[in-house]
Amino acid sequence: MARPLLIPYPENATIAKLKEVSRVGSIETATRCTTIQMLLVGASIKLVSKSLLVTDRALRKWINLFNQSGVDGLILKKREGEISEGKLPGIYAVRNMIRAGIPEGVAMKV
Repeated sequence: MARPLLIPYPENATIAKLKEVSRVGSIETATRCTTIQMLLVGASIKLVSKSLLVTDRALRKWINLFNQSGVDGLILKKREGEISEGKLPGIYAVRNMIRAGIPEGVAMKV
């Protein structure tokens, strides 16, 4: 049986504050803020999940983060152990070359 979904606490942030944070954060942060905004103005859980293409589990997690930490809980944090572009520039250079396409006349060894 599915767990009941929570409701966000409106006293944790205003709609204006959520909009402000969604403009300066990542796309994921913007999605989280938009989710909470929609729920605060009265949108149903089903409407939010279908509109933003997110699961009930993700909604439950974001609502919990918002209820516990306010807007700060919605800001996406860099995960421990992620590789930044500065650490492995060669890998990113190869990736960019592949994305750009291989110029004509360059032989590829298989």
